[in-house]
Amino acid sequence: ADEDGDPVGLDFPTPVGSIDLLARDRKGGFVVVHIPERDEVADSVSAMLRRMGWVRKHLAEDGGDVRGVVVLDQLPEELVYAAAGAGGAISFKSCRLSLSFHDLEA
Repeated sequence: ADEDGDPVGLDFPTPVGSIDLLARDRKGGFVVVHIPERDEVADSVSAMLRRMGWVRKHLAEDGGDVRGVVVLDQLPEELVYAAAGAGGAISFKSCRLSLSFHDLEA
C-alpha cells in the first residue's frame, strides 16, 4: 500500500506484462502472483519468468529474493517440467472459493 493506504500491488503494470498481484513475504522478498486466462496456461511459466526477471532487475535490492506463484485450476504436466528449470522459484497453487449463507435474526 502507498502512504494513503491505497493498494499498489494489484494489476501492477510492467513493460513485460501486468502482474496480477505483487506482494512481499515476511522476509522482505517479492512474490509475483500470476493468474493466467485459460488460453494463457501453456505460456504461464515463461510469462512468470519475464515478470520475475523484471521485478528482480528493477525492484529487488541487492539481488533480493523473488519468487512466483501461478494460480491454476489444474496443473498440466508440461508446466511441471517447465517450472523445474526455474530451480523451485515458481510454485503452483489452486484456489477454490465458496460462499455460505446463514440466516440472521432481525
